[in-house]
Amino acid sequence: MILARFSALLLAVASAAVAYASKTSDEPDFTVDCDQGDTIVVKWTERPGGSQDFSQLFLGNCLPTRVSAGKGGARETVFRANLHDCSFRRTVTENVITYSNELNYVSQYGLFLPYQTVTCIQERPEGWSPPLYRPYWRIEGYGTLHFHMEIMNEDFSRPAPSSSFYLGSFIPIRAAVDQQAHLPLLLLLDQCVATTGPELDTSGLVYPFISDHGCLMDSLSGSSRFLPRVQSSELRLLLQAFQFALGGDVYIHCTLSVWDTQLLDESKKACHYAPENGRWELLDNPSQSSICSCCSSSCKSRRRRRADFGARRLTQNVMLVTVACQPLTVWQRENCKMALSGWVCLVTGASRGIGKGIALQLSEAGATVYITGRKEATLQETATEVKERGGACVPVVCDSSKEDDIKELFERIRREQKGRLDILVNNAYAGVQAIFDNMGKKFWETDPSIWDSINNTGLRGHYFCSVYGARLMVAQGRGLIVVVSSMGGLRYLFNVPYGVGKAACDRLAADTAVELKGTGVASVSLWPGAVKTELVTQLVVERETPPGVDPKFREVFASGESTEVSGKCIVELAKDKNLMSLTGKVLMTCDLARRYGIQDIDGRSVTDYTSLSFLVSQVPYLSWLSAVTPSFLRVPRFVLTLAGGKF
Repeated sequence: MILARFSALLLAVASAAVAYASKTSDEPDFTVDCDQGDTIVVKWTERPGGSQDFSQLFLGNCLPTRVSAGKGGARETVFRANLHDCSFRRTVTENVITYSNELNYVSQYGLFLPYQTVTCIQERPEGWSPPLYRPYWRIEGYGTLHFHMEIMNEDFSRPAPSSSFYLGSFIPIRAAVDQQAHLPLLLLLDQCVATTGPELDTSGLVYPFISDHGCLMDSLSGSSRFLPRVQSSELRLLLQAFQFALGGDVYIHCTLSVWDTQLLDESKKACHYAPENGRWELLDNPSQSSICSCCSSSCKSRRRRRADFGARRLTQNVMLVTVACQPLTVWQRENCKMALSGWVCLVTGASRGIGKGIALQLSEAGATVYITGRKEATLQETATEVKERGGACVPVVCDSSKEDDIKELFERIRREQKGRLDILVNNAYAGVQAIFDNMGKKFWETDPSIWDSINNTGLRGHYFCSVYGARLMVAQGRGLIVVVSSMGGLRYLFNVPYGVGKAACDRLAADTAVELKGTGVASVSLWPGAVKTELVTQLVVERETPPGVDPKFREVFASGESTEVSGKCIVELAKDKNLMSLTGKVLMTCDLARRYGIQDIDGRSVTDYTSLSFLVSQVPYLSWLSAVTPSFLRVPRFVLTLAGGKF
């Protein structure tokens, strides 16, 4: 008899008297554990082949603590709750205390249907009497609390201009409480779910991403994370858009709670998984991250004062309220544009020019792209354009001529992306202005410092980036390193430092490919054609041709390829299953455009600088032949190498 055991618990589970809950061959396994003091654990395991979606279960008004795939394809739904939460009803008699609740199922018609009755019976301790009042809060103050939550723009400075996000991109979410006359409060997200309806009791899907009193579960498998606080009454979250109800309205519902800023424990916390440290970390005090360790199993619930606002909502406490964001939509980019979804890329020197064009194309292909530059303002301009196109971009101020900046950059990528780096584009270049300022001068007529202006960033920086990038790629067994070079590496172009630097870039790609053999990492040199960058437009196209420079120079660049052609080429290279057959080679954008069927962003064909038609057009007395020369006739590659022959 249960009364013979002190603190013994007896579970009585009765099936609800509804037709759909009758015993069937696919009825799930159902267990309840009341033998944990004030905590109840309900486990519901759907057998393989079952007809119901048991992720739609609610214990009273509480969502599941965990929904996961079990053995053999079964789905397991687990609730871990306090008997004083989730709308449990308490009945006290002379000898026992009975807690009862219903396990509800959300039907396809949006109705909460009782599925199982859950009952826990405890022996009434000697001398027990119901508490008249148990003060819990240590915070005192006056005024009304106003909770709100909204989707923000990238820097959290204003509401998001759009409610559409691409799969894999970040959704910035801000939750806050207006403290007014109250003493300082710490705002927390107790639990959050995504649903396909504006109310939690509507039909459709439910996806929990914060559970167990503040555990950001999506940080385990993705890049979602809490951001450092600006103030205690505000919490910022970067939620990586997940594959849930793609193309339809998604509603974010969160239970917001406020606590004493000094009182944190397993039931009052904000925790996310830090892959760089291999553990769960507490946002507000990493030194106390041990209280987050329960996120790997289940976290205890503490007794709280409750003001129930209805059985069809999440738990509501005196200092706890459920708030929903405006609906958002997660889109999957077109299949042709999603080839790099989930990839991590780095493009150096991406604040403008070719680097910017490459970053735009990589992000449109679905990759998360880190971009670097020396000026934050121009970096932010690129980041804004990436975002407007629906891409994901991380701008990082970095001077590629400084090794410390480079080391810090790659350490950040390792930390934030769990050691992943799929594509490195060595593009940073600081010598364009120096080249045009000294156009037409001989090397002995220029200041020797022009060497550093051209090659500190554009060669030395590429080597350092290749070293640190290869360390990440070799460890993961795959990757692509691209060094942006030019035909100046084959024959004289512009000046001596430029040619020497570009020749060295080609050797950098070739020689690193030799040492990377067998690692799964490819290294190539990319030769863009004449690219009409912003600076080239300003210094060449819109200016008179400098003395001593062939007028054809201006014409070629005026009709040059856009900055995004190189990006399109790199995307196609990354997708190529035969990429390793190209490692160590010099690849021209015009050749890659022909190989992969690439057109410029305005629909033009990419100029083929190796075609006889183009080459004869550059010779004044042969230009008339260009119109009658077939476009498929091209100069053999070995002929090009003769121009750079050393013997």
